[in-house]
Amino acid sequence: MRGFYNLVLCANLTQKSFDIKIIPDDVTRKYLGGKGLATHLLLRHNPAGVDPFGRDNHLILAVGPAAGTGLWGSCRYGVFTKSPQTGFYAESYSGGAAAEYMTGTGFDAFMLEGASDEPVWLEIAEDRVIFHPAADLWGRDARAAEDTVKKWIARNRPGGTKCGVVAIGPAGENMVSFAVMGNGHRQRAGRTGAAAVMGSKKIKALAFFGTRRKELFDKARISGLVQKIETAAEDDPWLRACGSMGGREASLGASTPPDAAPRACSRCLAACGPALADKNGGRRVPTHETVFSFGSLCDVEDFAEVLYLNDLCDRLGMDAVARLLSDIAHRRGHGEILAGGIRYAADKWEMPEAPPRTVRPGPFRERLAGAAEMFAEWEDRLTIFDSLILCRFYRDLYRWDSLGEIIRSTTGLDLDVEAMRRTASEVIDNTRRFNVREKLAAEGGSGGGHFSAQSLSEAGEAITEGEMLKLLQDYYRARGWDEKGIPPDLPVS
Repeated sequence: MRGFYNLVLCANLTQKSFDIKIIPDDVTRKYLGGKGLATHLLLRHNPAGVDPFGRDNHLILAVGPAAGTGLWGSCRYGVFTKSPQTGFYAESYSGGAAAEYMTGTGFDAFMLEGASDEPVWLEIAEDRVIFHPAADLWGRDARAAEDTVKKWIARNRPGGTKCGVVAIGPAGENMVSFAVMGNGHRQRAGRTGAAAVMGSKKIKALAFFGTRRKELFDKARISGLVQKIETAAEDDPWLRACGSMGGREASLGASTPPDAAPRACSRCLAACGPALADKNGGRRVPTHETVFSFGSLCDVEDFAEVLYLNDLCDRLGMDAVARLLSDIAHRRGHGEILAGGIRYAADKWEMPEAPPRTVRPGPFRERLAGAAEMFAEWEDRLTIFDSLILCRFYRDLYRWDSLGEIIRSTTGLDLDVEAMRRTASEVIDNTRRFNVREKLAAEGGSGGGHFSAQSLSEAGEAITEGEMLKLLQDYYRARGWDEKGIPPDLPVS
């Protein structure tokens, strides 16, 4: 099908071998690519109940049909596996430029299984996978590993070949449950611990390069859509604000300094990370979430401290939003427990759980009616985003009509809103099937006991347990699931 190569590269770390699997058109027609394809592959190839750090837990990196098209917000890849942090489905997405190099190899997805006995990095090109020893890289930070691999490729491949590299730091090597993989020095993927799975397979880095280009259904239509979105973005308040994200939290702690320069991913108008000079003359690009978590939430007023902590997390390969330190990455002292995640640490230390607070603004009860259906529609649209793999910051620009146009111009599929929602439902059902197969408890899954425990002072009321349970049942019905949240046609043993 156009918009796809219809190929998955499968690499076996145990055997140091690879093969190529053909994806039938009916699979891409049913699920598209990205999340849809990766979830299909996980369900098909992951054994039920597999240990997240076991050899049979597959780690999948995927691009969508939007990759390599020049569409705004399209330079992204996704990573999918069974999470070592939750024991359930894991997905995360990253920007930068790596997706362009991934799609240049001629594959829609890369499925990694098994585990190496010694550290390796993989060179992935159009016609080969080479397993390189990586003992000299093991223990080094993610940026250093990425730079070393890029230099090696440039020296040893024709024409000073450029490549995209995804690497892990010490946190991934030590299988910290929330470790992330990095690319381009500042982009991260792997919340819920995908990099820990990568570390369990002894993979330090993955390098991608190639010159293949997939056939698109209507290039002229894509070019027109690029121009249309670029014009619309000029009036989009969210994209205009992205370059200064963090400043709105100034009253709570550190805010973005006035000398910050917007920094964007390839094929992006958002520029959500401000580039700032550090004390060594380099440029660091913390995200707005990092500015908030290290600055505002910690009452840190010195932005130099935020830059330092952001840089440390980048190098160690950890989620900066979680506010973590090097002892966690190396599993030293208390870091050994914290490496298991906040819930694990709370259980170990018998800490009381702080309930989240909920706000009931305005006539809240009146808005409960139809809330589940509205949420399901929103979830469907973002699932199409993730199956095309588009940046969610474009959610106000890529409405249903634009998503349909992207699908038509890349693949040739003519899907109206109802058809796109059916596609999204198939992907969401498969995600739920994966989690139910991994023994996700549907009963009591509303979290209502926590959400109803405390209200925000300015609201004076909290959502009741009964309201939460009703919303949950409404959501199950909107999704077409039974009262336990089980999708149809799921064999339950």
